[in-house]
Amino acid sequence: MLCRPVYPEENPREWMVGVQLSFIFLGFALPFPVIALFYALLARALSRSSTSESSAAIEQERRVSRRVILAYIVVFLGCWGPYHAVLLADALSQLGLVPLTCGLENVLYVALHLTQCLSLLHCCFNPILYNFINRNYRYDLMKAFIFKYSTRTGLARLIDASNMSETEYSAVAVENPPQI
Repeated sequence: MLCRPVYPEENPREWMVGVQLSFIFLGFALPFPVIALFYALLARALSRSSTSESSAAIEQERRVSRRVILAYIVVFLGCWGPYHAVLLADALSQLGLVPLTCGLENVLYVALHLTQCLSLLHCCFNPILYNFINRNYRYDLMKAFIFKYSTRTGLARLIDASNMSETEYSAVAVENPPQI
């Protein structure tokens, strides 16, 4: 049994192209300008925001935030752009606007699957980008890895118990706890 979309028999090609064009419009042409505009406005607001303390650390944090915002826009474009470009090329070839040869059909078939995989990577990149906004992300990540692997490697003894709260320390199961 093969599951495939079934379009009306009198004009299946037009239906298929219509569905592809709606994917392009709803999945890229509409969201990308909205995302880019609002993130650009956010970056602009960060640049213009003033605080009573205009230290180098605050400026560095603003610069990092602007880079994260730019990275988010670039990641969205880089992940979803190729997929929708291939989808548009396929729709144009189905309409007869681009001559469809056997070689082009094979390239489009492979490109569609490869770019679809690339587009799904966007879901992996988003949490990473959002976590870089948090100043303490690297510290929290390192702490999580130390806690996870310390019981196996003996690193738990290297962790200074005085720097941890009771809750953090009690969450680590240690066979030979450090003597305090």
